[in-house]
Amino acid sequence: MTPFQLKSLRATAKRYRREEPRTPAGGVVLIYRGQAFGWKNCLGSASCVVPDSFAVNESGQIWQGTGGNDYDGARGWVLLSPLPGQKGLGVSPAAPAQAGQVEGTCLMPIGQGVLSGERQA
Repeated sequence: MTPFQLKSLRATAKRYRREEPRTPAGGVVLIYRGQAFGWKNCLGSASCVVPDSFAVNESGQIWQGTGGNDYDGARGWVLLSPLPGQKGLGVSPAAPAQAGQVEGTCLMPIGQGVLSGERQA
């Protein structure tokens, strides 16, 4: 993915947040084939999007849904653009979009330990 493509995804997410005033702060904007198609409070399971969909949080981090198929959804998320000083986290079945999210499977801040879609006790 080129820097221009990453910049374009960030711009699409920013435009979606601006044009959809009911979109709450935080979470991720979902993008497929250059078009924003929704918002989620957390990244969660990749099975809710088709492969090659993207999720962009307010900080500008970008994940790509990979593996799987159009019927069953993507198998995991790959972090394409970590924050400065943060290493890419690789493939993950689920990852939170923002530290402190507690709904669904989003229970762990980004970059802390192994990311999984399992609910933690």
